[in-house]
This record gives sequence, C-alpha cells and structure tokens, in this order.
Amino acid sequence: PGCVPSPSGLSPCVAGLGAEQEVRVPLGGNLTLLCGYNVTRHRLHVKTWYRRDPGGLLPLARTDGWVAPSHEGRLSASDLQDSGQMQVVMADVRGADTGSYSCAVGMRVGVHVIRLLAIQVSRGTGAPLGSQPDRDSAGANKTADRYPVSLLGVQV
Repeated sequence: PGCVPSPSGLSPCVAGLGAEQEVRVPLGGNLTLLCGYNVTRHRLHVKTWYRRDPGGLLPLARTDGWVAPSHEGRLSASDLQDSGQMQVVMADVRGADTGSYSCAVGMRVGVHVIRLLAIQVSRGTGAPLGSQPDRDSAGANKTADRYPVSLLGVQV
C-alpha cells in the first residue's frame, strides 16, 4: 500500500525511506553513488555514510573528510553543495561490503536519513545495476537511457 514501482527497475518499491534501493556490484568493482538533499535546509550540515545493522548506524565516512579506519583508502564522501548531493565512492568492493547503508545529514540532535541502500556484492561481473534491461518485442533495450541519476556507475 502506498508503494510506487521504481521506473528504473532497481527496486520493486521506492516510496519513501521505508524502501531500500538495491545496487549490485561485482567483487573488486568500484561504486559511485549520489544522495540528494534539500540544499536550503541542509547545505551547511555534515553528511555521513552509514552502514546499518541491528545495533544501529555505524558511521563509515563523512563529508568533512573523516573515514573509519576500517575503510581508509577505499571509501570517500564529499558534499557537492551546488547540486545538493552527497557523493559516496567505494573502491575495491569486498564481499563483506554486502549490507544495508544510509546517507544521512547530521542534525543538532540525531540524523536525518536521506537515502536507504542495499548493496549486494557478487562474484563475476553480474548485472551492474542489479536488473536486466527491459526489452521490446524486437529485443532492443528499452531502458538503456533510464538508469537513475543517483547511481553514477559501477566499474570492474
């Protein structure tokens, strides 16, 4: 109820923060993501990339340059203030990176989650965006130009 199917085909439902966007990445690949935010309200706030687990949110990188020791050299977060987006780059993705993540804006009290993602790391090249392209009756790719702007790329 209230769930809107994703036009990109990346997730069956992207109706608000209750739904995760699934992203598939090949083992050893690189991933670049953008998380949009309200520029008027959050331009000057620090944004954080979190791993979500049953114990809560584990901060991995912030837009002020801090990166968790476990991810130094493989992860960065930057604030593209002119476009109102937080950019997250994960390099040399490992099997242990499979999991649930969030982009969030730091507030005076707590955080404001702006995006939920489920990253699935797979062996081999797999489908980079986690879905097979939609094909028309002649077999042509109908969705080649409809990848979401929030996923900049997956590289092997």
